[in-house]
Amino acid sequence: QEALYTLGKIYWNTFKDSEKTVSTYDRLLKEYPSTSYKQEVYYLLYLSAQEGSAARDNWKQKILSEYPNSIYARFISNTNDDSLGASAKESYEKAYNLYAAGKYTDALTLVENGVAVYRNDATVDRLALLRLFIIGKIQGAEAYKSAILEFMKLYPESQYLSRTKEMLQAAERAAVLPRN
Repeated sequence: QEALYTLGKIYWNTFKDSEKTVSTYDRLLKEYPSTSYKQEVYYLLYLSAQEGSAARDNWKQKILSEYPNSIYARFISNTNDDSLGASAKESYEKAYNLYAAGKYTDALTLVENGVAVYRNDATVDRLALLRLFIIGKIQGAEAYKSAILEFMKLYPESQYLSRTKEMLQAAERAAVLPRN
């Protein structure tokens, strides 16, 4: 279950392969119909479907009917409270405000979805950098170091690359310090 979920995220975020994302998540939902990842999987399947297609409408309806109060329902609803906003910059600002307010889980969800939606935007690395800070806050040192390394692989031309290298060095130094 965990492997299928992670594989689908890799297909979506790293390889930008909608077809493999869909087949992986279809398999996850068939083999594990009660998966705790169901809400996010529905949303990623919604994003993977072509704009205006029956599949996209189907996933939208599933999210709205099964998870009407979820952050994903807010993302896809046609209200002015669209949390993804009209641009990567707007998405970043909303996620940063959530982060600054200590709402790390909501900020992480918004950032990860923003990275997926705006993956072809020239400024997506800014969203991905914010993701590092959030992961460091909520998932611990190993996940933080892993996320930094992933950032460095995914965004080798990023203007934030030198900053992430400094962050990695600091995280590695902190890991060897004795605990009191």
